[in-house]
Amino acid sequence: MLGKFILWVTGLVFVAYGGVCLYDPNVPVNYIGYTMTGADAYIETAAMYGGLQLGFGFWLLFSAFNNYYARSALLSIGFAIGGLGLSRLLFLLLMGVSVSTQNQNVDDVTWYTFGAIIYELSTAIIALAAFKRSA
Repeated sequence: MLGKFILWVTGLVFVAYGGVCLYDPNVPVNYIGYTMTGADAYIETAAMYGGLQLGFGFWLLFSAFNNYYARSALLSIGFAIGGLGLSRLLFLLLMGVSVSTQNQNVDDVTWYTFGAIIYELSTAIIALAAFKRSA
């Protein structure tokens, strides 16, 4: 039950956000503070934030319907989304060391980063717990 729930919720979130990002690559760019300087930037952003997230979301929704793939999809969430969350958290913690070389400050970090860390790590933990329960 928990496994199906996390597959559905995460799948819907990724399909929705991926669709928005594919339609308008400026959406994620505006959240993070990137600057788009050419066609390649728009294509890359649309592909990574739109296409990749859409594909991952559809994989999760497909797996929510098909029990044969459900455990693999839960592991996919654990590794992929957990990896994102851990990478964000690690770099956030390490930023204090590299402030002088990056001209950045931890105070510059916005709600986007903190929200993403919370969402990604909690989603990964729930997915891995559901994976373990389904053994």
